[in-house]
Amino acid sequence: MLYTFLFKGIARRDLSNTRKSIDELPTYTLRKQAESEQQARAFFAPFYVILEGGLVC
Repeated sequence: MLYTFLFKGIARRDLSNTRKSIDELPTYTLRKQAESEQQARAFFAPFYVILEGGLVC
């Protein structure tokens, strides 16, 4: 069964290209359908630092 997960994240490219504090960087809303939260996080992990996340009911 597929669930929809939402995450807030910061792009890793933004972290590597600036000296700004983490509070000043843009955050992105990420949405992924997956069988588990672990699978959804693994999809975004190479490109985003996940700040928080949850399951959409």
